[in-house]
Amino acid sequence: MFLNLTNHNSDLWGQEQREAAFRMGGEIMDMPFPAVAAEASEGDIELQANRLVEKIKMLHPDMVLCQGEMTLTHRLVSLLGKNGIRTCAACSERRIRENVAKDETVKQAVFRFVRFREYQ
Repeated sequence: MFLNLTNHNSDLWGQEQREAAFRMGGEIMDMPFPAVAAEASEGDIELQANRLVEKIKMLHPDMVLCQGEMTLTHRLVSLLGKNGIRTCAACSERRIRENVAKDETVKQAVFRFVRFREYQ
């Protein structure tokens, strides 16, 4: 199973990204990446990570796409790796489009999925 631990539901992914996930782990399961308060201490992050890892271990995923708040992501990747669970990040190309109309410029970021890259 490919566990999507992000805040980007796999239903919104393009076909290329879904196919890449399926090749890495089969069925895709979404799990929302938890919110992390700015005031959270390092101990709070450790507790949150440990609880989440226990839930993930029960699912027996082949691969976990882990992207969210940076300190929790770092801790999760480390703990999951110590438990023999592979993790990856989605790599995309960002293209900026600018539209100028009258006195305003509107910038739009468009992301194109390229690949998953495994954390080492």
